[in-house]
Amino acid sequence: MSRVKRGTAASKRRNYLLKRAKGFNAKGKSTFRLAKQRLLKADDNAYASRKLRKRDFRQLWIQRINGALDFIGSELNYSRFAGLLNKSELKINRKMISEIAISDIEGFKVIVATVEGAKYTPTESKVESKPKAKITAPKEETTSKIVKTSENHIESKDEVIEAIEEVVQTPKVAEVKEEASAPKKVEVTSDKKADDLKKIEGIGPAIEKLLHNNEIMTYEDLANSDVENLRKILAEAGSNYSIHNPVTWSRQSRLAADGKFEELKVLQDELHKGQDVA
Repeated sequence: MSRVKRGTAASKRRNYLLKRAKGFNAKGKSTFRLAKQRLLKADDNAYASRKLRKRDFRQLWIQRINGALDFIGSELNYSRFAGLLNKSELKINRKMISEIAISDIEGFKVIVATVEGAKYTPTESKVESKPKAKITAPKEETTSKIVKTSENHIESKDEVIEAIEEVVQTPKVAEVKEEASAPKKVEVTSDKKADDLKKIEGIGPAIEKLLHNNEIMTYEDLANSDVENLRKILAEAGSNYSIHNPVTWSRQSRLAADGKFEELKVLQDELHKGQDVA
């Protein structure tokens, strides 16, 4: 009988893997066992690298847009620009905006001006609330005037900003911007000299400032404060403050108010992070 050679399927599979491993170093391109292991690892890395590549390009687009906003002298940064872009009627992604910013700066200025117009359109809240005064900016007129401005090839930043402000801003809008930009003033009604409340274990700089805003300035004030009142103050300030327990603050502040700092130190040694050890 004539000899029949077998294993064609296995040889085909091995040859296919070795062909894929052609560019590997040393025995990785010629030895089937090593080539198979390296191909498995290469496939895993290829999947991860595709995800990382998307991440890198997204960062690049954001950097381009942020740089272009700074170049044209806009008051917006990328974060606020992206938020207003979602509220506007423009349906354009970051990749296209970054390409426009590179190749057509005048077109990018038109996009920024249109997005600025969406800054003053009121958003509909899901929860029903009291009717608020609506502030709207003319969209069609805004777009047409700004497009006309871009056709005249404005080159200076000041002229672009003036064109945007002339079209987008209204008297009501200007009043709202002034109120929003005005810094909030904290009225200090107490003339008492404040004590260093940070010496009380469990109170840091942020909580000390919060207590000062609630007219708790001295050790005596803190010693006379009710625990429930202190908890209410912390709860109103937010979750970062409400996690603190002010049970021992009055005891510690009473010793500090009486000038018994040695006894206060002994008490604080018995406490754990300002709390009684069970």
